[in-house]
Amino acid sequence: MKLIAQEKFSWAHNGVQVEEFEAGTEIETEDEELIKVSTSEGWTISADVEVPTAAEAPAAVEAPAAVEAPAAAEAPAPTKRGRAAK
Repeated sequence: MKLIAQEKFSWAHNGVQVEEFEAGTEIETEDEELIKVSTSEGWTISADVEVPTAAEAPAAVEAPAAVEAPAAAEAPAPTKRGRAAK
């Protein structure tokens, strides 16, 4: 099976032979454990999977317009004695 590394990771084949893979590396393997673990962890994807380009990706959803808060009620003006008129 062909895999494509999505991020840098290391794998110990048979628990002893360590191999490092860089992001973007195409990996040809029949190691079922490597396939299972690396795909479930998101380290790799199948080379058969088509990744959409930016032009093919769905359009971004626009955020709703900002909602303005209602204006605060103005306090009554103070009278000559410093108290608010009723």
